[in-house]
Amino acid sequence: MKWKRRIYITSKSGENTAIELDELLDEESGYMRKIVEDIMVHEMTDRQAQIASLYYFGGMNVVEISELLGVNRSTVSRILKAAKECISKNIRHYRAECIHIIDATNTPEVISHISMVYKIHDKPKPKDCKKVYAETSNQYEETIAFIESRIRQLDKQLKLSSLNYLEKKPIRLRKKMLELELIELHRSAYKVGKYID
Repeated sequence: MKWKRRIYITSKSGENTAIELDELLDEESGYMRKIVEDIMVHEMTDRQAQIASLYYFGGMNVVEISELLGVNRSTVSRILKAAKECISKNIRHYRAECIHIIDATNTPEVISHISMVYKIHDKPKPKDCKKVYAETSNQYEETIAFIESRIRQLDKQLKLSSLNYLEKKPIRLRKKMLELELIELHRSAYKVGKYID
């Protein structure tokens, strides 16, 4: 049986919102995982963090954790409940900035993403942000150069006299898609570049 790993957030008006964490925490460098890890390190006791880590990231259930640690199931449940409340109470104090770089040369796919997580009152120092933005800008430039070289290759193919109109049509379409992607990448790179100076 698959255990549901979720937390509940209660708004000021008393409304409960359930957040299913299984999918969010499975992302290798997802921002939700970083937030939960930061809460474990800075807000939980060592025992709460240990049990929450086994539960959320280790994929273990209460019975498995109690057997591993040699403690009663009720103790694990109580500590896990406190850890969930800790996450629920603190998660609203975090913000995430995510940048996704997409390669659209064949089939669109994310080639990298950078996510920075911080507490609202601990906004990252400008020098830390500049480093992240500089790395992102470099990735944009590499992706732009790659797409520009791909467009040049397609231009060479279109100049071949051995291709008829029907054979050139998908190449033109592909070139148009890459040109549109290039415009979007330049726009995003420009936005990121403003934060570096």
